[in-house]
Amino acid sequence: MSTTKRRGAGEGSIFYDPNRERWTAFLDLGTDATGKRQRRKFTGRTRADVLDKLRAARRAAEDGVPLGRAGDTVSALLVDYLARGLPATCRTPKTQQGYAWAIKHHLIPALGARKLRVLTPDDVALMLRSKATEGLSRASLAHIHQVLSRALRWAERNGRVARNVAILVDTPQGKRRVSKALTVEQARSLLSAARADRLEALWTLGLTIPSRPGELTGLCWDCVDFERGIIHFRRALHRDAETGQLYLGELKTEQSRRVVEAPTFVIEALRRRKSAQTTEQLTLGTAWSNPDDLVFTSEAGTPIDAANLRRALRRLIKHAESHHTDEQDGCDCLSVRRPGPKQHRCGDHHECDQRCTVIPGTWTVYELRHSAVSILSAAGVPLELIADAAGHRNSRVTATVYRHNLAPTITSARAPMEAVFGTG
Repeated sequence: MSTTKRRGAGEGSIFYDPNRERWTAFLDLGTDATGKRQRRKFTGRTRADVLDKLRAARRAAEDGVPLGRAGDTVSALLVDYLARGLPATCRTPKTQQGYAWAIKHHLIPALGARKLRVLTPDDVALMLRSKATEGLSRASLAHIHQVLSRALRWAERNGRVARNVAILVDTPQGKRRVSKALTVEQARSLLSAARADRLEALWTLGLTIPSRPGELTGLCWDCVDFERGIIHFRRALHRDAETGQLYLGELKTEQSRRVVEAPTFVIEALRRRKSAQTTEQLTLGTAWSNPDDLVFTSEAGTPIDAANLRRALRRLIKHAESHHTDEQDGCDCLSVRRPGPKQHRCGDHHECDQRCTVIPGTWTVYELRHSAVSILSAAGVPLELIADAAGHRNSRVTATVYRHNLAPTITSARAPMEAVFGTG
């Protein structure tokens, strides 16, 4: 094929490469601040394709739209973004680890080899659909999508891409895990069972003040004001991703740093924890180790691992399911394990006035936070005040993520409508 055909006006540098059997075009962008020549290369199977790319690039350059470097890959961008482009809101190691997880385990393996300049919305959509097929949850898919979108927005500001293609894509549904909250009856049953538990104060605090697990295990005695009955949330317990060691660090957000007035029974439970911890320390002597003066520790004084805390909660739930105490009659009877409350007869053949409550399913420590928010909302506390207690930036997250309807029947519409339209 001849390559000597005279180029038309405005076509730029375009020619056929017989070795690659593709058409190639170059656009000269002049020199950069260092005096280095800037050129962009385009290839295609037909001359018309390459010409269209060349003209589009010329128009973009004239309009001041960045074209990006030809060899820049998605992988290079993501590595760079992780090193120096993370937003200021990524303050805690856990949040930074979440970005690293999305980038290293999902985005780079799926899109890393793709040229950044030719990344399309279809590439992003296909990647997300593939992750959904693998069984990732809706929350995980949304996080991966958000990290890619923020990285491309950062690249757009720095002139490495012409547009953020990730914002043109919808996040697929994925496998949805629905968080849940204890009902008031279940929470009472759990607190009753916790009275004999070593971590009674932790469960009591977690069910009454919406707290993150790391805030509970990272609570120090200097943050508990017994005289005023208030608790300062200043630090949280984190795990170092490289060493695996637990350490005290920053809270998740500025709003997480808060001072909350605690119920009297929570303060009393903390007094009992203080006394019990002193006994544990005297028993172990020099083997005791609690340099940070943590409120909740292992029996040896060391920080509580998240996995151990989950196991402790499951044991407590089983205990709450297995035994029911009727305070009025003083009976201690074995409940029938079925979902929901159940009337039954006790061992001494008299009928209980109260109903046994079971807590079906698998529960996480974080769902104590959901439960506290939901119980406060059911008690009529305004969402704005609940958001303050939970350390949320605003009440939107409190309402959409954490609040669960605990009432089996919604009655809020009846009285107002009867007042407006009458009962006849």
